[in-house]
Amino acid sequence: MDSMASGGRTPAGMRVAGAVCLVIVAVAPIAVGGFRPQWWLVFACAIFLAAAACAITIATSKRRIRFLTHAAPGVVPVYILFLLGLSAHVLLVRGTASDADALYGLLRHLSFAALGWTLLQSMTRDQRAISYAQVLIAAFLAYAVYGLITIDRTEWLLFAKTQYDGFATGPFVNRNSFATFLAMGMNLALACALADETGVSRHHRRGHRVSPLEGKMRSLLLAAVALLCLATIFATASRMGLFVALAGASVVVALRLRRIAGQRGVIRVIAFAAGMLFFLALAMIALLYGGGVAERLGSTADNANVRLDLYRNVLEMIAANPLLGVGLDNFGEAFRAYQRLPVSPDRDWNLAHNTYLALWAELGLALGSMPILLCALITVALLRRSLSGKVTPVSHLSDAALAAIAIGALHSLVDFSLEMPANAYLLIALIVLGLSPTAPRGQAQGDP
Repeated sequence: MDSMASGGRTPAGMRVAGAVCLVIVAVAPIAVGGFRPQWWLVFACAIFLAAAACAITIATSKRRIRFLTHAAPGVVPVYILFLLGLSAHVLLVRGTASDADALYGLLRHLSFAALGWTLLQSMTRDQRAISYAQVLIAAFLAYAVYGLITIDRTEWLLFAKTQYDGFATGPFVNRNSFATFLAMGMNLALACALADETGVSRHHRRGHRVSPLEGKMRSLLLAAVALLCLATIFATASRMGLFVALAGASVVVALRLRRIAGQRGVIRVIAFAAGMLFFLALAMIALLYGGGVAERLGSTADNANVRLDLYRNVLEMIAANPLLGVGLDNFGEAFRAYQRLPVSPDRDWNLAHNTYLALWAELGLALGSMPILLCALITVALLRRSLSGKVTPVSHLSDAALAAIAIGALHSLVDFSLEMPANAYLLIALIVLGLSPTAPRGQAQGDP
């Protein structure tokens, strides 16, 4: 079922479990993007404990588990099938280079599932989803400022910065992964800013309606956070990071325009569209005079040739192991047997720089395609919400989740941003927020 219960206050155990998972999503980037095993293992343990506490609370309070049967049909069965297939693959096929790496990879994927499940169970009301989104936006603001400050203050980083001098990497080692993180944050802030402008009712916790002036001030603050994230993305000099950020913004704006068109006159829609075109024009001006980004655009063709040579080697690797792959998290070691010139032998290619190819290389074509199918099903479910004629206080969160999926899907074509645990945690959290309980305007929810 999609609802947890017909009434009653959400048990404290579920609220605490959800809060723990939210904190992990917010702090994971500090630990070098959560990429190093010692960090994501700690996060995984905390997530499993939170999931266990949530399960015990559900059992003792006799509440129903939320399965998204109606909100996102097909998602849960496909995800369970993928986890079962992944477990069987790791336990039976293991890894061609390292069985331990495959087991660690399985543990990480199970922690992703536990994180999504726990957040989903704790999201029993739309106000909680809005509050969680506000916490994440505050975290994005902090990371954007931190990323700009540490361009010069590298001693404030938790790692020795050996590359990307003069560019923003924030807590991530890789600037592209930091740009992906900020792009998702930018579009969450943008979606929330535009939501307040569409007349969706907002209330304080005490039940008082937010005044129009307060709503506009909140929208301006959220828009400022979005612009700060965009400025930091420029400071990373990540070409694809900037592209996916603007692509995500296009998704948010297009969905918002469609929703406004159903509520307001044509003149107001045209005015709003003109304002957004002005915003995009500013972004394009910044692109043309964006310093590091503009300079790196000149080397795009050369870098593309390097990646294409790498992808040809990876495709040979996939062709040699189309059914079972080389094993989860075994790409780096296994790729050495398939590395051919002109791919430089002086560099260790531990990652495929293309998440789709990495999935197929490690898990085979069938099992490796299941995460892609899962994302497609989630996208359809979120589109149904965003395109629905019913405007709810959390409709904008579906827009932000769709933008995050678009950002991840596009950047995964040329990089490994979603293979960073911090980015994976964030994408999962945004999807759960996008699928949070909805109540049309004026209709109360049963679970306060």
